[in-house]
Amino acid sequence: MKTWSPSIRRRFRALADAVMDLHLLRPDDSAVAVLSAAAGQLHDATAEKRRPVPQHRKERAERKAAKREHTAKVRAEVFRRHEGLCLVCSEAATEMHHLVGGGLRRSYEAIGTCVPLCGSCHRKYHRNDLATLRSLYVSAINLRLDATAIRAVAFRIDKLAQHPSGAKPLEIAK
Repeated sequence: MKTWSPSIRRRFRALADAVMDLHLLRPDDSAVAVLSAAAGQLHDATAEKRRPVPQHRKERAERKAAKREHTAKVRAEVFRRHEGLCLVCSEAATEMHHLVGGGLRRSYEAIGTCVPLCGSCHRKYHRNDLATLRSLYVSAINLRLDATAIRAVAFRIDKLAQHPSGAKPLEIAK
């Protein structure tokens, strides 16, 4: 359905009121048919004023659509590869976590850098729960995920180790 701007909607309402008044004066015409014709004329009149969509916006929309399609394919493959189970607790996974984040995520979004997690473990990961991080680290090594992804988890654990709470640092797998 086409969405119209507020100014067009106001004009349409004014036109609809005029048509309804006209219908009261001429009961032989169908108000709906008259209103539809008037709306068509209004739409045609406003279509002439619209500017064409710039090429760069079309290209950006195409890139975004391609990115969504790629992400959907990666997600489906990650869930298929791990049988839809969370890597930490083996419950049904509902979310996909990108182990490589930030600017690298754009170039490293692949099956080896993403893992399926349940909502609870995903929240624990982002809250830096040490047991969850270590479990994910061990799973990532056992599954031979991408080295960049393993280093990202190890870096997060080592960063926690520098915190005054005092977690033990990890040796990065080579």
